[in-house]
Amino acid sequence: MKKMKIFVSSLIAGTVTLAMISPAYAYIKDETVYTKLNPDGSKQVTIVSEHLKNDRDEKELEDLSTLKNILNVNGDETFTQNGNKITWHSDGNDIYYQGTTDQQLPITMKITYKFNGKDATVEEMLGKKGKVEIHIEYENHVKQDGLYVPFVVATGMMLPTDKNSKVSVTNGKVTSNGSNHIVIALAAPGLSDDFHSNDLESLNEVTIQYQTTDFELKSIMNVATPSLLSDLDMDIFDKMDEGYSLVDQLCHSYQQIETGSQQLKEGTHTFASKYSQFHDGVNTLNDKSQQLISGVNQINTGLKDLDDGLNQLNTGLQTLTKNSEQLRQGTTQLTDQILNTVNQQLKAANIQVTEENYSKVLTQAIQTYQEQLTKLEAVPEEKRPYIPDYDTTVATLKTVIPQLQGAKSTLDSVFTFKKGINDYTKGVDQVANGMPKVTNGSSQLLGGSKQLLTGVQTLIKGTDTLASNSSLLKDAANELSQGAKKLDDGIHEFDDKGLSQINSYINGTLKTNSKKAKQLINLANDYKTFTSVKDGVTTSTKFIMIVDSKSK
Repeated sequence: MKKMKIFVSSLIAGTVTLAMISPAYAYIKDETVYTKLNPDGSKQVTIVSEHLKNDRDEKELEDLSTLKNILNVNGDETFTQNGNKITWHSDGNDIYYQGTTDQQLPITMKITYKFNGKDATVEEMLGKKGKVEIHIEYENHVKQDGLYVPFVVATGMMLPTDKNSKVSVTNGKVTSNGSNHIVIALAAPGLSDDFHSNDLESLNEVTIQYQTTDFELKSIMNVATPSLLSDLDMDIFDKMDEGYSLVDQLCHSYQQIETGSQQLKEGTHTFASKYSQFHDGVNTLNDKSQQLISGVNQINTGLKDLDDGLNQLNTGLQTLTKNSEQLRQGTTQLTDQILNTVNQQLKAANIQVTEENYSKVLTQAIQTYQEQLTKLEAVPEEKRPYIPDYDTTVATLKTVIPQLQGAKSTLDSVFTFKKGINDYTKGVDQVANGMPKVTNGSSQLLGGSKQLLTGVQTLIKGTDTLASNSSLLKDAANELSQGAKKLDDGIHEFDDKGLSQINSYINGTLKTNSKKAKQLINLANDYKTFTSVKDGVTTSTKFIMIVDSKSK
């Protein structure tokens, strides 16, 4: 699975970038195919929505369609039909219409379930507690010139955190916004056959596993499109040597990141270790102060420990502050990556955000979708069948709203974390700059220990508070050290399981498969619509397949 992820990423990275100049036609056809699925993946009904973008304000638009029960869903423009030819009396307007079809989808799904390791149906699992496994197998039905058209399927599912735990998914990632586990996975059925690669066979399926205390089938959203490899300038393959060079530069730059991470780990470990000694010194001071005058000599010993601990802490802090900038940069890279991931997830809703505007944009989008949903639900039930896309688009809004809310919650947490890291490193730098004065003061305190006799009573009260607060700081220092170690381990894992394999594939497999990649790109570009289209019309098509939720 790791190799195939790297292969797909490499294929995309090696072919992305130059914008395609499209010829200007009378209109552009944007098609969305909505399909409601049974829990086993079999089709219930398919409704196709067409948007004819009338860029030239034409009075009439000629279109081709194999749809049945065609209905204008966003205006009163009429049409005449002769076989598959449809002439819309558009009067300069865009046309939005929909219809039904029994045509087989290019991508079909077979969904099976296991409960506690045994095959089961959804009905048998409802309301029960145990281990759930949902296996989705995708099949590509579109093949040309011996190759499958490269459809990519994005599968999403949300599982409430109060009932579900230990969630995992193949070919994807699981994140949490606090109230829900968000499962996202990718599939590219047929790609393994195109490249005769066993490493890519896992792209034909997705498996979701989790523990539940009260099973209910949550809605499974699937979006399929042939556009991932489209809109590319084929001349890019003649320039791929530059890309290989960039990968080499990336590997070189990574070595610097790896060095910085190692220094950060060592610095935070030293800080935690030395602070532990400082904490021990504080406790020693507290114990000795309780013995009043008879314990002055013991207090002197404790002060000596404190002085040593502060000097060691100063050394550790100086090491730590050298790595503050790297920690800040690493945090920025992490937040940027999460922001990019969220933006990828928001593409389906045609939304892109930045760190500066995400709160306003997502809040407005949520409000807009909520208003649309409220309007649809306000329509009397007997009129709903005449509302375009009611059975499928109402479901989409109910899914999109919590997804947008989840995205906002995630970004709130990410940027709060980023601010916390920046504040923390600033504080570390300030403390490190002030430590020489502290250690100097500690030495003076040790030299004047004979004067402690008259201040023992005050010292007793102060050391109690100091010991209590020092415990908290000791725990924080240990957590910081553990976090730095995890970061360092993650960077090494990124190299072992990611970057090095990317380098291997780009400079090896990708080079040898560039010819076949060109063929796949051409197949994706040549795929027009699910139904039919007039020659010369620019088109785009996406397939949305939804398995409705089901509860006891």
